[in-house]
Amino acid sequence: MFAAFPYTPYGIQQQLMTNMYEALQSNQFGLFESPTGTGKTLSVICSTLKWLENERLSQAAASLEAGGEETSLPDWMRPSQSAPGLTDAPQTAAAKHARARKQAVPNQVLLDEEGHDLSEFLIGDNSAAGKGPSATSASGAAKRRAPEVDYASTSSEDEADTPAATAAAYEAHGVAEKHKQPQMIFCSRTHSQLSQFVRELHRTRYADSTTLVAVGSRKALCVNDEVRRLEELNHINERCLDLQRNKGSSSSRKAASLGPETFATAVEQEGMDHGGQGYSNSLQKTSQQRGSKARQKRSNKASGCFFLAAKKDAASWESFKELVLAAPIDVEELANMGRKQKICPYYGCRRAVPSADVILAPYSAVLMPDARESLGIQLEGSVVVFDEAHNLLDAINGAHSTAVSAWQLMSVQRSLTAYYERFRIVLNPSNAQHVKTMLQIAATLHSCLVSPGSQGSSTTASTCGSVLSVNDLLFTANLDHINMFELARWVKDNKMAYKVSGYTALAVEQAAGSVNIHAKQKGKEAAGAVVQDRNKVPGSLNFAAADMGQLSARDGVSAIHAFVAFLLSLTNPDADGCVIMEPASSSNPAASTAPAAGAQSNQTAAGNAEAAPAVRGGRLRYVMLNAARHFGRLLTSARSVLLVSGTLAPIDGLSAQLFPDIDPQRLRQFECGHVVPAEQLLVVSVGKGPSGKALNLRHDNRGDHAKQDELGQLLMNVAGVVPEGLVVFVPSFSYLEQLVGRWQETGLLARLQMCKAVFRCGC
Repeated sequence: MFAAFPYTPYGIQQQLMTNMYEALQSNQFGLFESPTGTGKTLSVICSTLKWLENERLSQAAASLEAGGEETSLPDWMRPSQSAPGLTDAPQTAAAKHARARKQAVPNQVLLDEEGHDLSEFLIGDNSAAGKGPSATSASGAAKRRAPEVDYASTSSEDEADTPAATAAAYEAHGVAEKHKQPQMIFCSRTHSQLSQFVRELHRTRYADSTTLVAVGSRKALCVNDEVRRLEELNHINERCLDLQRNKGSSSSRKAASLGPETFATAVEQEGMDHGGQGYSNSLQKTSQQRGSKARQKRSNKASGCFFLAAKKDAASWESFKELVLAAPIDVEELANMGRKQKICPYYGCRRAVPSADVILAPYSAVLMPDARESLGIQLEGSVVVFDEAHNLLDAINGAHSTAVSAWQLMSVQRSLTAYYERFRIVLNPSNAQHVKTMLQIAATLHSCLVSPGSQGSSTTASTCGSVLSVNDLLFTANLDHINMFELARWVKDNKMAYKVSGYTALAVEQAAGSVNIHAKQKGKEAAGAVVQDRNKVPGSLNFAAADMGQLSARDGVSAIHAFVAFLLSLTNPDADGCVIMEPASSSNPAASTAPAAGAQSNQTAAGNAEAAPAVRGGRLRYVMLNAARHFGRLLTSARSVLLVSGTLAPIDGLSAQLFPDIDPQRLRQFECGHVVPAEQLLVVSVGKGPSGKALNLRHDNRGDHAKQDELGQLLMNVAGVVPEGLVVFVPSFSYLEQLVGRWQETGLLARLQMCKAVFRCGC
């Protein structure tokens, strides 16, 4: 049945493949244990792809049979068919894309005094209309009742995708509507484990007939060296979107014509030709000229990233899709292909997702609903396989756990204040109230960390470093009157994390550029006046060093995303998780205002060297404890879900945490032995050495030379009896160094090398 298996399978491999195939055929969920070295990956490939092959053949036969019956009927007896798309439900992907395109083009143009287009940061008037988050029409308990919609779901990878970027992904980058056939989605914890899947696939006949696409984060697939240098995922996401926001600029058009390397050289040379004032000169243009260029920018389809701008036609994206599907490749090969073809592999691979037979994805890309939607992964009718599933429980809880520090809360207050001051004139009352509510929450949570007694709670002492439920935190902080569900819906619908962080980055850059202009115009003798002028930059943040804590664009981006993620976590029921409050140390209250390392001047850093703890004055952490709540949604969407690992023990506990509501008839468990027969294994416990001394190797006794000599003599005796090789494991590399050093001194290592060739690993 499994002829694609490259070798004659062992009995346990045959049993494993048969059980997997039957689980898929019966729409079951499975837990499969297969020890390391038993060909687990090959077994998964051959069983799942065999089922996929048979399923598609049966679907094709059924479709052909249905078509044959209809063709035998007269035209007037055949069922009438509407034009495709006319009877689709309003929530189809096409409708979502249309809304994204509509939202991507604001109804009004808003320019600041410097001519920068701020329209994309403005909240639309048609969103979240109605009562504000502090409406009192319902009781506090009713307001915190968990709704059907999962507002707390947020993706660290793609939550920053803008409406414009989403529309671009569906139009310019060519994401298809929906896959028509079942797919196999293989998930693992690391990209190296996914690469192993590709290598094993090439050992079977399915490598020539199976289409495969590997998806990943921007961090894994971005080929723009400028963006890759940022390293942190949030910063990479924001910079990528920032380059798309800057589409149509003269620099992006130059990038499209010159190429990435040539363009970087040209920019550097241009700055030298103008005495390093190229950027300053561009900022000194009249506001009318800037406004004209900003309006022109809105209608230009070019991208600020070369790998998007240079290949903006649909034919190029379609060609890249065909290259991706031509042969199974892993993420590294996909990134190299994108660099070679000078096209973005992160967006390019999305077009191939609906057409692929197999999708390779890290855990986060499948566990997070936002990430699945962004990548175009659709679970309906498909099979999901989680490799190394002993990590799955921690991965689910970790993906839905959040944290925000006191310093980030302080940064968020500055960003929200600047955003509100800039846009309050054009915001409708409801949106303005929501922004002020976010500001109130950030300020209150910050006060809870830096001055726990300020909230007037009688439980202040007990909350220091304590564990609280969500409702306990809200009542303690006097935030129980706020409708968190309505606020969470408004935050997600309006992509507030993107808008606030985007405006913060622009304001920081604008303020920094203004300072440079004034410094170059007035010279070093006017440095004191420049410091005062920084606070007068129109439409920018208040960047006084004492008040702003040397806020940088990167810090603002990470802070607002951390705050929004934590805010959405506050919509979870008390039973699903808890909040851990880690207040600032009473001996170091000033730590909460310490900026990030490297973000402050040398003088400030020297003055605050002792007042900058690792967590910047405390933090709040939401820890998800109910993995079944989020994993259950995945189970209801997919046809079958298989958990595969070397060990899943204790299986009963894992089943209770991930499959509590699944009918036992739909849950299949299989545990196979090893390919090595039992008669070839011998397990012996040795308690004494050759001289009769006890082998007490507790940590306190490891430095005892007598114990080390006894252990070495035992190893020498065993090496003399075993005809072939030996593999010896010790508790740590440092202990291995101690043993080797001692045996070199006594000459035992030299005698051992005369008996066996000795190789050391990890030293």
